[in-house]
Amino acid sequence: MILVTGGFAAGKRTWVRDHLPGREVVFFGPSEARDALKDPQKETGEKAVQDAALRLLADHPEAVFITQEIGCGVVPQDPMDRSLREALGLAQCALAEHAECVVYITCGIGQVIRGELK
Repeated sequence: MILVTGGFAAGKRTWVRDHLPGREVVFFGPSEARDALKDPQKETGEKAVQDAALRLLADHPEAVFITQEIGCGVVPQDPMDRSLREALGLAQCALAEHAECVVYITCGIGQVIRGELK
């Protein structure tokens, strides 16, 4: 699995399309984290979001995962938004642990921060 992350509108999708054509792409960002937090059948909190990300990974082990970095900005005032930010960050850490390569995108430029692109 390759993990591609970066801020909102940083050019992640375009970079993946241009540099990893033909690869399956899976998105795991704030909306997927919110869905995991709302699922009444699952655990609550950070573990629910991590588990949701790892289930996606188990279903798509060779995919390119695109995530949105939301931890580098202003800390939200709302406790729920802070919880979401923390939960998504921990889920991204869990995905990065399993990734053969992690790429951070800024201004449409990819920088490999772990592993190698093959």
